[in-house]
Amino acid sequence: MTYGIEARFDTLREVLSASIAAAYTAVGAALTHTARMIQFVNSTDKALYISVDGATNIMRISAGATQNLDFCTNEVQEEGFFVSIGTQFYVNRTEAGAPGSGSIAIQVIYAIPAP
Repeated sequence: MTYGIEARFDTLREVLSASIAAAYTAVGAALTHTARMIQFVNSTDKALYISVDGATNIMRISAGATQNLDFCTNEVQEEGFFVSIGTQFYVNRTEAGAPGSGSIAIQVIYAIPAP
């Protein structure tokens, strides 16, 4: 019996600055695995809001900033604190206006039982 877990990297989710509208814009596809770690990389020249329902801002990421979220350090796969399958991330402009360059990227790490 194995007790280890294996980290897997999900597909990169990214939206270029020109596609960040005044309304919420989906950033890639919804999660297909429970996320253990998520990194938000705002390489635009403006602060951005992040949402998970397309209506409520849950996070503000400053221009040029990275936000790392680690939900399950050293947890087994079936237990712990995760971001759910089906979660869809959205991006929206802040009062600073439309970004002129860069992108917002979301990088996700999930886990599976080790072989």
